[in-house]
Amino acid sequence: LGPTIIRKCKECGELFSQDTIGSGNTFGATQWTDGKLDAPMLPDQPALVKCPTCSAVVWIEEQEVVGEISKWGSRGETNPAFENAQCYDTPSFDDYIEFLNLGSCNKEQQRYVRLRAWWHSNDFQRFTGSEFPPTDSKIANMEAFALLLDEQDETGRLMKAEVYRELGRFRE
Repeated sequence: LGPTIIRKCKECGELFSQDTIGSGNTFGATQWTDGKLDAPMLPDQPALVKCPTCSAVVWIEEQEVVGEISKWGSRGETNPAFENAQCYDTPSFDDYIEFLNLGSCNKEQQRYVRLRAWWHSNDFQRFTGSEFPPTDSKIANMEAFALLLDEQDETGRLMKAEVYRELGRFRE
C-alpha cells in the first residue's frame, strides 16, 4: 500500500480518501475478454469516482488534494478532520451513463467512461455466472463504445471485435 490521499470534493466540499498503491503484481490475476483485469495484489485505481457524501461522479485528479496519510501512520495523525474521510465509491452503470449525458467529456474520456460502464454491466455475469439478456442501455453503450475505438490500433481493433462478439454481431 502507498499513502492515503485526502481530497476535497469540488461539488460538496466534503473530504474523501483515496488509497494508493506503492507496488503490486498480477500473480493470481484474471484477465477478462472485455479487457478488465482483476488482480488481488494490484487494486484498481479508477480515474472517475463517486463522492461518498454527495454521490457526485467526479474525475479524481480534479479534486483538490488537502492532505496525505503515511501508510505507516494512523488515519487521524495528520489532521483530525481526516478521521471521518470515507473512501470514494465506485460509480454504477447508471452513474456512468448519467455522467456521459452531461456532455462534458472529450473523446478519450468518453472512451474511458464507456469502457468502465461496459465492465460494470458485465460484472454481475462475471461474478455470478448468471446470464441475462443485455438491456437496451447496455447495448447502446457498447455500440457507442465501439464507434470510439480506432481499428488501426491493435488494442482498439481487439476491443471492437469483443464488443461485437458480445453483441452477437459476428460478421462485424
